[in-house]
Amino acid sequence: MEKLLVKEHKSEEKKVDMIRSLRAIIEFVGGAGIGDVKHKVISTLHTAALVLKDFNVIVRAWETLVRTLEPASVSPIVCQIVASLLRIYGEASNPIRDRVISLLKHLLIEKQDELRDQFRNLFFLPDRGDLREVNGAVRSGCRQPESMDVRDSLRFLLNSIDHDSVDVRSFTLKKLKTVSVVYRFFSSLVRRFRLKLTSVKVLETEKVSLQHLITASDVIDGIISMTIRALIKATRDTEAANVKLAGECLGRIGAIDPGRLGRNESAAPTANEAGVVLHVGEEQFAVDLLGVLVRSFIALSGSTDADSCGFSIQEVLKAYNINDRAALTTKEGRIWNALSDSTCEVLRPYLTSHYHLNFSGGENPSPLCRFGRCSTQIMWYSRYSSII
Repeated sequence: MEKLLVKEHKSEEKKVDMIRSLRAIIEFVGGAGIGDVKHKVISTLHTAALVLKDFNVIVRAWETLVRTLEPASVSPIVCQIVASLLRIYGEASNPIRDRVISLLKHLLIEKQDELRDQFRNLFFLPDRGDLREVNGAVRSGCRQPESMDVRDSLRFLLNSIDHDSVDVRSFTLKKLKTVSVVYRFFSSLVRRFRLKLTSVKVLETEKVSLQHLITASDVIDGIISMTIRALIKATRDTEAANVKLAGECLGRIGAIDPGRLGRNESAAPTANEAGVVLHVGEEQFAVDLLGVLVRSFIALSGSTDADSCGFSIQEVLKAYNINDRAALTTKEGRIWNALSDSTCEVLRPYLTSHYHLNFSGGENPSPLCRFGRCSTQIMWYSRYSSII
C-alpha cells in the first residue's frame, strides 16, 4: 500500500480509498492483531500525510488506530504518534486541528494512567494556547509545575533529542530553540534595563536564566554541558532540517570555552565510544547492530527501504539464533535481554517473518571478480553486496 501511495500516476481518489481500506482492516483485525504490525501502519499513515491533501481521511485512520490499539501497544510508540499528529496539526485547517487536539487529549488525558511512564519524553509538545490542556497533563504526569525553569525544561527535552523518530527529534529541536530564544531574550532584558527578576512576568517564579547557568561559575552548569553535547551529536542527524535546527540552537547558546564544559561523569562510555573494536561474534556487537537497524527502520518512510531494513533485521536475528524465549544462560538469551523493551517490540515480528531475497543475476562466477564482469573495485563491491 505504501508503495502505491507514492506512485504519481495514482489518482488522489484511489489513494484516499487505500487509506479508507486500511482503516477498515484495522477495525476488522482489532487491537491484538494490528499491534504486531503497528510500525508498518504508522509508516503508511506518515507517508499518506505527505502525499494526500485530504487530511480528514488520514485523521480518521489515526483515530481508528489509536482507539483500537491496546494501551500496552501504544505506550512504546506514543512519541511517534504524537509527533505524527503534530505534523498534521501544523499543516491542516482548524476543523482538522480540533480533531487532532481531541485525539491528543484522548491519548494523554483519558489514557494518562496507562501512558504516564512515557510522559517524560513528550516535552517537545509546542507551547500553544489550544495545546495548554495537553501540556498541562504531561507536566502533571511528571509532577512538574506549570512554570518550569530553564534547567528542568532542558533536562526533559534531552530525553527526546536522540529519539529514533525523525519527527520527534525535529519537534524537540524546535522546542529547544524556542527555550533558548525565550531565556536569552529575558536575561538580556533584565541586564539592559536593570530590572529585578520579579518585575518580569516569565521570571516571577525565580526561573534561572540560560545565561546565568552559563556565566554563574568557572565550570558551566552540568545541564548546559549535556545540552551542548546532545546538540553537537544532533548535527550528525540524517535529516538536513534537524542538522540546521541543531546548529541554530548552538548559535543561540553562544560561544563557550570547551574547557569550562567539564566532564560528563554520569554517562558511562559504551564499548564503541571507548575505542574497543568488537568482533562480529561478540554479544555487544549483535546488540549494537540490532540497535542501529531498528533505529534505521523507524526512521525510514519508504516501503521499499523499510522492507530492505526488515530483511536485514530478520537475517541478523537468524544469524545469532535470537528468540524471545531463550534462557538467559545462553548467548542468544543474553543478547535479547540486553535490548531495550522498545527495540524488542520492533524486532519481535521479524522472529517469525518470511522475507526472502530475489536475485536474478544468474550463477555467481568463481572467483566473484572477473575482468569481464567487474572491471573496477567499486563494481566488485556492488556485485558482492548484492549477492550478500
